[in-house]
Amino acid sequence: MLADLLEGAKIESVRRRGLLLLIGLDDERVLVVRVGESGTFRKGGDNEAAAITIAFTQGASLRLAELGKDAEVFVVGASELDAALPELATMGFDALDEPMTWVKFAKLVTERAEPMKKMMLDPNFIAGMGDVYVDEVLFEAGIRYDRKSDSLSTQEMRRLYRSLIEVLHDAVKHRGSSIGANGFADLAGKPGEHQDHLQVYGRDGKLSPRSRTPIKKVKYDGHWTYYCDTQV
Repeated sequence: MLADLLEGAKIESVRRRGLLLLIGLDDERVLVVRVGESGTFRKGGDNEAAAITIAFTQGASLRLAELGKDAEVFVVGASELDAALPELATMGFDALDEPMTWVKFAKLVTERAEPMKKMMLDPNFIAGMGDVYVDEVLFEAGIRYDRKSDSLSTQEMRRLYRSLIEVLHDAVKHRGSSIGANGFADLAGKPGEHQDHLQVYGRDGKLSPRSRTPIKKVKYDGHWTYYCDTQV
């Protein structure tokens, strides 16, 4: 039972890798949480509505609710973490937690030699990116979703990396994007606000803030994609 494994344990660290939360415990073990697409964290509240509730000695609690089929919660020894999560070995860089020079970024992009959106959605290139922020980054950089990554100029590489960092920092500043009925909400259950600042995602038919022509929506590689004619 998970409760037996966690009883009396002390949390010493919390880090994120892509869509995984790795919670380091004081006995050389790690609590791994893969929330999945529909899962949510809540602080306190109604424990009956939670799939898992973690209670702390100070009286507070953390609830994991609405866990879908892709969710996973387990405890593993720190030395066995890589074996339990083999995707960690191939997971790409985290744009917020692992800053790099644009020159190194450009080298990684050029080596991929594949369509931009496909590359940026690949967790083996960048960890944790989804349709919303990929479309926003490409719009800010002025680059089409189907452009081959090895065709970018030096100026476009610099612009792409700057756009990536700026879009993600803005999303954090606005506390994330809450889109749809099961959109993101924080620990208090409050939705984010970045959806009100999106430039192209979900705005098909509306005027582009750059060209003042309608934003377009296409299905590309299995993903709905939003873009402006100014992207080349």
